[in-house]
Amino acid sequence: MDAYNNIPWQATKKCWQERMGFLYENQALADVLFRIEFKDEITEIRAHKFVLTVGSPVFDTMFNGSVASSLENVTIETERGLKTVQQVTISDISPKVFKNMLRYLYLDEINLDNKSVVDIIYCAKKYDIPLLESTGEEFLKHTLSSENACLLLTQAILFDMKELATACMSIIENDTTTALNGENITYLDLSTLKNIIKTDSLVISELELFQAVERWVEAEILRRKLPISYESKREVLGDAIYLIRFPLMSINDFGKYVATSGLLSNEESFNMFLYYTVDDNNKPKIPFPTTPRQPQLNLDFLKHNESNSFYNLLMSPKSNYVELRPNSSGFVYNTPAYIFQAPPPKYISGQASSLNKGLTVNYPHSYHIQQQSSRNDAFNQGFAVPSKK
Repeated sequence: MDAYNNIPWQATKKCWQERMGFLYENQALADVLFRIEFKDEITEIRAHKFVLTVGSPVFDTMFNGSVASSLENVTIETERGLKTVQQVTISDISPKVFKNMLRYLYLDEINLDNKSVVDIIYCAKKYDIPLLESTGEEFLKHTLSSENACLLLTQAILFDMKELATACMSIIENDTTTALNGENITYLDLSTLKNIIKTDSLVISELELFQAVERWVEAEILRRKLPISYESKREVLGDAIYLIRFPLMSINDFGKYVATSGLLSNEESFNMFLYYTVDDNNKPKIPFPTTPRQPQLNLDFLKHNESNSFYNLLMSPKSNYVELRPNSSGFVYNTPAYIFQAPPPKYISGQASSLNKGLTVNYPHSYHIQQQSSRNDAFNQGFAVPSKK
């Protein structure tokens, strides 16, 4: 029904939400015009200052504060004739995203997808709509995976989304190889890259980490349109090179992949070869860390349904087992711990459905860990070994 037929549109709406939905869709009674100048296209969107003011302190200031008098007045055509309204020009938000944000202010509804969610968060930040911002962050957290952790980490840092940043770092630490694979690492800025490289708990070999950094360097050189040279590589990487733990590599891997990469100077490569080959008393001083990484998998979503208690899955870097134990300080008397005799994985996920039924773990094969008879020790812990399903 049109806005002003014989039956008033207000009379056809059963509730406030229906009336607001009509205003959102038809823009009747609009008193502000948004001129969206985006990618060489101009789109006009009409809205209602009262609705925007109620939902956003930025719009409140814009329409009712000191800047209100500076807004341009324009004439628009309505079903009741010509009308003078204020015009706001926007150039940093697409019409689709802006219209979607308005939908939230009018109807408390938002359509989110992987392509638009970051732009929606940007809108929420710009117009100070914290609930919309948190909705976007929750969406990103639910779509977080090893493959997009680096990309989402850069966005989390950009928009100061601390919980999302922490979740991204947890994924990167637990599944480093996948997270930094291919082009994934190229989404990172240098500062974030350095923070990742220096993290002790990465689950990745130093050679794989170096090769990921090498891909980042190549992508950054292309972005900056620099010549491919030793000087360019060191310019874009800076002192991050000194965070890579080359001494943890084998001499064969260093010679085959690092010394020929053009990322180290001849002197640095020579000193590394000396470091590998001479005895401890004669090793040269090198600027690269020598401390082994200490990866630890801490997956709180491994849940025991019966007691509703959470478990941590801990990986020992120096042994070939993974241990599932209660998420508390030390062991609790008579609480079983599951010992998982298998090589350390790149990533683990699973759910403990019952102490009696055991634990199913993807490793990457499917294992089932069944609680066995208790050991006769002080803690009466039950141990089990995996068996492929």
